[in-house]
Amino acid sequence: MNKRIAKIVLGVIATLAGIVIVVFAIAFISVVIPPGENTGKESGYYGEFNRILHSLERMTNVTVVDSWMNKDITLEEMGFTLQTENGQRLKISFEERNPIRKMKKEKLDLAVRELIEKEKSVQQGH
Repeated sequence: MNKRIAKIVLGVIATLAGIVIVVFAIAFISVVIPPGENTGKESGYYGEFNRILHSLERMTNVTVVDSWMNKDITLEEMGFTLQTENGQRLKISFEERNPIRKMKKEKLDLAVRELIEKEKSVQQGH
């Protein structure tokens, strides 16, 4: 009887270990391989990028002419090339820990506008 119970316990342990290994493998693969297509959603892997892009698109005095991002386990650095209404080209970027990346709507819009004004000032030598 003890051998029978031991076999059952070992079987349950082996089954649970197999389930844990499969779950960790799926989680690892889903984290390491970034999703292929950016669908424009403001959540998920591309969420921070899309929130900033949408903020820039709401602005009437700049146009996004190019963008880039460093894809890794998480979306690391990202940046945008902008053209102002008078033709000036600006580049803004957002490092991985930049707090602007976590902002939403009005607060985000204000922070991005301030960043653009700061970049304009730097380019003009002020």
